[in-house]
Amino acid sequence: MKRTVHIFNCSTDNSLYGMTLDKTGANLPNEYCRGKWVYIDTISIATSDPRLISGVLPKDVLEAIDEVGYYLTQVQIKVSEQILPR
Repeated sequence: MKRTVHIFNCSTDNSLYGMTLDKTGANLPNEYCRGKWVYIDTISIATSDPRLISGVLPKDVLEAIDEVGYYLTQVQIKVSEQILPR
């Protein structure tokens, strides 16, 4: 069964994202985000969905939402310089 999940980004930490069934994001914890939770997008996912969301499985997102009401993830992109052969 597909569920509608709303994605938010922390205004003071661009790497911190919260996902919740609450379209206002009011249940996202303030202790992890010193700023405000800013709405980004709404998606429909199911536990059987194999695609990744910010590097995590939808199953993990939905299990956390069922347990505590939200899912938090910190997305980090590592950029490294690489010398390519000529």
